[in-house]
Amino acid sequence: MCVFFRCQQLKPVSAEYVREVRYLVALFEFEDLNHTKSFEEMRSIAIDQVQAYYDQVSYGKVKAIGHILPGWRKLPLGVKYLDVFRWTYTRGAMEMIDNAALSQLGPMLEAREYGIKFIVYAGRVWGHARPATAFMNEFHSAVTYAHELGHVLGLPDLYSYKLAEQNKYSGVNVGPWDLMGSGPGGLCSWSMVKLDWIDKQQIVDVKEGSEGVFLIDAIANKSAKVLVVRIYRLVPSEGYYVEVRERLGADANMDRRIRMGVLILQVDGMLDPREGGVVVIDSHPKSYNPNTPSAEFYDAPFSIGRNETVAFINRVKNLSIMVLSKVGYSYKVKVGDAVSGEKAIEANDAIVKAEDAIEKARKESRLKGLDDAESQLDKAKAAYGEAMFKDAVEFAKLTTELANIATVMPTTVTTVTGTTSITGTESTIAPTVPLNIVIPAIAVGGILVAVGVLITLRKGKKTT
Repeated sequence: MCVFFRCQQLKPVSAEYVREVRYLVALFEFEDLNHTKSFEEMRSIAIDQVQAYYDQVSYGKVKAIGHILPGWRKLPLGVKYLDVFRWTYTRGAMEMIDNAALSQLGPMLEAREYGIKFIVYAGRVWGHARPATAFMNEFHSAVTYAHELGHVLGLPDLYSYKLAEQNKYSGVNVGPWDLMGSGPGGLCSWSMVKLDWIDKQQIVDVKEGSEGVFLIDAIANKSAKVLVVRIYRLVPSEGYYVEVRERLGADANMDRRIRMGVLILQVDGMLDPREGGVVVIDSHPKSYNPNTPSAEFYDAPFSIGRNETVAFINRVKNLSIMVLSKVGYSYKVKVGDAVSGEKAIEANDAIVKAEDAIEKARKESRLKGLDDAESQLDKAKAAYGEAMFKDAVEFAKLTTELANIATVMPTTVTTVTGTTSITGTESTIAPTVPLNIVIPAIAVGGILVAVGVLITLRKGKKTT
């Protein structure tokens, strides 16, 4: 990815007609720095994995076809003492090794069949780009190749150049949620709409001030009925994109700490996409340690249940986007006014509190009356799923009350009755006898038995 790579916007190929994107890969090592990864490893990363990624993320609408030149080629120069291993590399030193590599390729550089050429260096030479050429190192993953091909297709970077130049974390816009940001996963709905990969019938447009309930499928599901809901006042380029992310397709490769759910993007076509034009709305802002800024968006999606934020609210626009339920890999989402969002949050909190009360009763073995509480909880969840938030709160509060007054079930014993049959049983409530009475009684009984045995022995001696 470009977080460790100086990108240059490449001229896109028209997405309307492109079904194949061809690229060239050439491997170079130096006099004092040999390669670590084998040719076979590099072919897997730069060719096989990249092709599989685009076939998956584009729903088969784009084929990335790579050609890798055989073997590692040696450049007649050393690099260990050159300033080419950091973001602020020395331009003259980098141009020297770049020109040496390009000169070896000769006529292949002019081949118009390739949308981009990848020059891959041994070691950790800093990644950078020139028009139609990306300079990589052997440790870049397939994600970086895919990222650069994203530029060929017409996608901009979605990370902040300004922060990167200040040597700060630059993935503050979309984090891991887009390949063009800092993500190892798929693309967000904004990027996929821009590339025309999402069919028009899979997009629902909602004007601000309108209301509606929508079932949105995971963005990796190419056969979905609805993949994105766009909410805007005048034009789609200024508003909100609502999508669903699950561990499917390319998103299956995302960090396991990342939580899935309903992802909301705020887009503004008047701004640079790299500097705030496309931003993920974080459902749990400032939830991670400031020392690990890359993890801040790990819990960005909205969802329902414990420790989740069920609604995004913009009071200025009198708008809320609420998560009602999850159905398989799809989510039921409601678009409404700000008050509705506040009621949704209240209802979700009440349901969580009710679940806690039921769990507490179970742990304390207070099971009598708990069935009634669980029945009311089911009603609360059903009401919430239909956006009947007032009813959901009332059912949830009743659930809590019933769970709190639930009692311990009576203890029962089974006795056998009848003289000719042992099949008949009768249940009776056994009286509870305190231990302070039972234990002394057992002790006294034991003493009396011992005395009886002693008297019997003495009588036996006398008779003998």
